[in-house]
Amino acid sequence: MKKIQKILIMLAICLISIGVVGCSSNKEEDKENIATQKKENKSSKLSGEEIFKKVNDATKEIKSSKRKMDYSEIMSAAGKKTETLVNTEAITTDNPSITKLYSTVNLLEKKSSVESYFTDGVVYAKNEKTNEWFSIEDEELKKSLYTEKEFTEINGIMEIMNSVKDKLKMEEKDSEYEITYSGADASIKDYLKKVTFTDEDVLEKLLDIVDIEKIEINYKVDKSTFMPKEYTLQIKLKI
Repeated sequence: MKKIQKILIMLAICLISIGVVGCSSNKEEDKENIATQKKENKSSKLSGEEIFKKVNDATKEIKSSKRKMDYSEIMSAAGKKTETLVNTEAITTDNPSITKLYSTVNLLEKKSSVESYFTDGVVYAKNEKTNEWFSIEDEELKKSLYTEKEFTEINGIMEIMNSVKDKLKMEEKDSEYEITYSGADASIKDYLKKVTFTDEDVLEKLLDIVDIEKIEINYKVDKSTFMPKEYTLQIKLKI
């Protein structure tokens, strides 16, 4: 029963649409980067490979970020549709390494909230009724929360794109670059399954019944700083 519950939770995490906004690094460094990149952009047009390298490099320089994510999940079975909406705010700092997530979940017209805090390998959650924080000791629950955290982090997003970097398309649009991917290559399917289903026994069983039919990525970055502005990931699963 425990494994079945986990399968349902992790499938919900797979069926997501994420928008990442408000990411920032050191403001003074950003100003310097803007000035430098404007000069470079005037002198030469960058190739897709060069753009993606600069995006990777800029992402590594982010020391803190604040993100807002909108998850939507629609499951269809026996002619009936069930929709789950999850709105998440995430705050991350690099030194010390801390991530705080606050999520509101809307399912079957019922609303609930989940607040979690990650630091030094320890995960805390807030009791919705008493507002008291407590340490998560259950390893399965801890893994599930870490998976949710992985999907909200910019580094996690970059790892997904790096798994299909040769298939990415780059397009210049006004003040930003748009990086897109559409398909179901084995490399990205394998990566998503590994980071999502952390229990090897569950993963082995799911590989037989779950098929990732299509994955779509849309990642927008500032043309001057190469910092992320907005991100969307859509995954279609067939069970």
